[in-house]
Formats: sequence, structure tokens, C-alpha cells
Amino acid sequence: LDAFCVVACAGIAGEGQLWDSSYGGAADLRALSKALGAGTPSTKGLTEPREQLNFTRWGVFYAASMLRANKASWLALKDAMAAGKDLCGCIRALEAAAPS
Repeated sequence: LDAFCVVACAGIAGEGQLWDSSYGGAADLRALSKALGAGTPSTKGLTEPREQLNFTRWGVFYAASMLRANKASWLALKDAMAAGKDLCGCIRALEAAAPS
């Protein structure tokens, strides 16, 4: 659930870092909210709305931290996607930009 939360919040975190605002991500937050409300064993301890909100905040913070730490790869992926590269092209861009 932690990894899903970070991935779901990565778009919001990325938009916030690039443009100082985040208008997208509503569908990602709905999917996360649905997962948190599922009542599965992985959501144990996240039953209260405040706990779920704090967990989502953690996800945004962690995603933003990962994006900052891997900015070269993130920007290479952004450029590859803007150029219409397929999945293999995006992976190549990420690998080429990653530190050795």
C-alpha cells in the first residue's frame, strides 16, 4: 500500500514542483481513497479520515523527495514522453539519465 500511495501521489508532487500548483491527480486520489477505504489487512490502522489524510500527505512528501533526488531521470522521462516515445524509449531515457 505504501508504494501504491507514493505512485498515486507522484503526479501531484511532480506538478507541484514544476508549476507550483497541482490541478491534475484527482483520479489518482480517488483510486487511493478507494484503496484506503477497502478495509483490507494492508489498510489496518488507516480507518479514520485523519489517518488517511496523513498517509496521503506522507505519500506526496515521499514522492516529491524521490523526484527531487532523481531529477535528471525525471526530466529525461518527461522529455521522452513529450517526444512521444514508446515505453522502451522512455525506459532508455531513464537509464541514460540515471547516475552510474
